Amino acid sequence: MIAKKKEKEEKEKWMELCEIAANEQDPNKLMALVAEIDRLLGMKQSIFCRICGEPVSLKADTVADEDGKAVHEECYVKRKITPDAGQEAS
Repeated sequence: MIAKKKEKEEKEKWMELCEIAANEQDPNKLMALVAEIDRLLGMKQSIFCRICGEPVSLKADTVADEDGKAVHEECYVKRKITPDAGQEAS
């Protein structure tokens, strides 16, 4: 649930930044806006941790839970040590 909410917020943010960029006259500010839009759009293609809802780096985080869903190693270990410490974000 957290991941879906975060994705919606990010979508709204990148659309807002596109509107601002369309009218920006300063080339430096425009480049900064485009970089942020690119970052936000890149996040849309991310895989999110089932436990915390944050993006999972497939290069660094190679852990999956019992159902084969991607999770951060730290999140998985914390959940195993204290099972009721947090609910899944899916």
